Amino acid sequence: MQDYCKMLEVFETSTSVDVYISTVPDEVTEDQKKAFSEMVVKIDKPASQCTLHDVRKLNEAIIANSGLCPHSVYISGVANKCVEVVVRFPPSVVGWVLAALTPHFMTTHHLSEVTLDGSQLSLLQDLRYDLNDKLIIAGRAGQVMRAASLLNSGADIQTEDWLSQTPLDWASRYSHLQVVRLLVSRGAQLNHQDLAGCSAVMLAAWHGHTNVVVELVKAGANLDLQSNYGSSALMMAARGGLTDIVVELVKAGANLDLQNNDGDSAVMLAARGGHTGVVVELVEAKANYYLQNNDGDSALTLAARCGHTDTVVKLVKAGAKLDLQRNDGDSALMMAAENGHTGVVVELVKAGANLDLQNKDGDTAVIMAVKSHEPATLRELVRAGSDLNLQNSEGLTPLMIAARSGRTDITNILLEGKHINLDIQEKGTGRSALHFSAERGDAALTRAAWRGHADIVVELVKAGANLDLQRNDGDSALLEAVKNGHTNVVVELVKAGAKLDLQNKDGDTAVIIAVKRCKPVTLRELVRAGSDLNLQNQEGLTPLMIAARSRNSHIMTNILLEGEHINLDIREKRTGWSALHFSVERGDAATTEALLKAGANPHLKDKDGDSALTLAARCGDADIIVELVKAGANLDLQNKNGDTAVIMAVKRHEPATLRELVRAGSDLNLQNQEGLTPLMIAARSWKTDITNILLEGEHINLDIQEKRTGWSALHFSAERGDCSYHRSTAQGRS
Repeated sequence: MQDYCKMLEVFETSTSVDVYISTVPDEVTEDQKKAFSEMVVKIDKPASQCTLHDVRKLNEAIIANSGLCPHSVYISGVANKCVEVVVRFPPSVVGWVLAALTPHFMTTHHLSEVTLDGSQLSLLQDLRYDLNDKLIIAGRAGQVMRAASLLNSGADIQTEDWLSQTPLDWASRYSHLQVVRLLVSRGAQLNHQDLAGCSAVMLAAWHGHTNVVVELVKAGANLDLQSNYGSSALMMAARGGLTDIVVELVKAGANLDLQNNDGDSAVMLAARGGHTGVVVELVEAKANYYLQNNDGDSALTLAARCGHTDTVVKLVKAGAKLDLQRNDGDSALMMAAENGHTGVVVELVKAGANLDLQNKDGDTAVIMAVKSHEPATLRELVRAGSDLNLQNSEGLTPLMIAARSGRTDITNILLEGKHINLDIQEKGTGRSALHFSAERGDAALTRAAWRGHADIVVELVKAGANLDLQRNDGDSALLEAVKNGHTNVVVELVKAGAKLDLQNKDGDTAVIIAVKRCKPVTLRELVRAGSDLNLQNQEGLTPLMIAARSRNSHIMTNILLEGEHINLDIREKRTGWSALHFSVERGDAATTEALLKAGANPHLKDKDGDSALTLAARCGDADIIVELVKAGANLDLQNKNGDTAVIMAVKRHEPATLRELVRAGSDLNLQNQEGLTPLMIAARSWKTDITNILLEGEHINLDIQEKRTGWSALHFSAERGDCSYHRSTAQGRS
């Protein structure tokens, strides 16, 4: 039992019982495993009465009587209810059960399911097999005398089991030479093929039984039969590295160049497994080592991919094509490089392999070594003189890929190469290796001595990379580093002399990008380095304008205000707004205060004639009004409509804002382009609270008349029927 059981699991709950005993049949070939299928016997029994002991007993009974074990036995169902006990085992066992119950059924290969009741369980222990079944068991067990006796009693020498294997197949598989000789002498068919298409000589070759192979060869077995998978006896022996058997089969004239369903030949299978001795025998026997399988692999590419240096050496000496390419364009050198097989790479380079072949993705051996992070392999390829400037189908060079991945060791090896072009640009974006490294932010490693290697950016700069090379979108390495917030890279590039004020296609400089991305630490470095803070991008925005309108405006504005020669009053092209307008519009009192203290002009007007004060009144921000008044803003500036800050506050019905403007002494009698005073607008809008605030002001003229109609504020209130206005004005006059 222990020889068969591979796994035992028991699961028990209050409502159900599930017991599994999983077993594996005797070792079979790979092809036979593919052909293996189960059959099922169902036995009715209450789950509550089924125990692990019952299942074990049933399993042991089957093994004792059949010589085979079930593939699995399990009970599944709800306790105390009649459920099924399902026994899964090879079909031949089902056949023996049927033979005991109904003797006229001697084979059951056509059946998939049989149902027995519980009372028939005991029959399993009393199974008796026919002569043919016993002959199969004798062949498998190597019982030569019993086999002879069974044959004499009339057993069929060609009887087959559930795998369609005959006694000769079993005897060959288990190296029972005497039984093999007996069966051959009695006329057993040498070339019978089982369910998986395997013959006796294949089974003997697969399991490494040289003596049986020799016997079957002598008897005239067909050596070139192929299994369902296309394997021949020679392929099976070659795959297993069984040199003695290969020698015997070659001597006997086996076809050396048969290919299986994957297109593999014997020499390919041996090369893949690194069985150099087998490869040598096959090559000396004139096997075709140029053959390619369905993927386009040759014996050499398979050996190279798997890192079998000795095998590669033998194939190269024999004259294998070094630059043969697979269907995907990979050569032996590329596959060795990709998998880091440095020894194989050295041998192929020595033999003259083409270093710069490209596969269908445009990758070379060097690119593959870089992608796979194989420094030792890469160093050999660089020393050998590989072209380090070739681009793959993505437009990437080895250096770009290394820079993008952040592998400083790989980058340093590439930089040892001759004639490396540091400034090649990627086809799609125009990025160079320096862009990729700046984008990743690999820097400051020069100071990290414990890492033991220099920073990629520093190394590229030292090697002479163009610091100011711009991508297709105009970004330089500095702009890339700023975008990603890599302050350490920014410091290195600034130190190396990168241009601070390059603009990309959007007109953004490094400073503008730092402000946009809210990178305060990076911004401070750029300001200290002397960046031009007054440049405008394509939208007409300066760094200060962008900071003033951003969410973190106070932090970014204060850093910018540390810079020298900053112009606070540059205006955006489209609206004419200054940084002060932007901060007012956002309602950011702290930023507004900082700008005013730094000297921003509060009287500047935008294209509509609005000053910062007018804009603040329109936005209804009393705190900002206070700051602007404190800074000496002109209270009575009028925009293109003639509106003052007071008129704006009245129109927007902003009592708090209006009160601050009235207290500050705004002129309440100015008329806009429509000829309206603040009081007229309040009177016609029926806003008594606004009217009352205006009447608190000094020197208010209640009788100014609108230019077109001649109406006064009183006319407007009367027209609206606003009695409260009459009372208010009466009190105002008194």
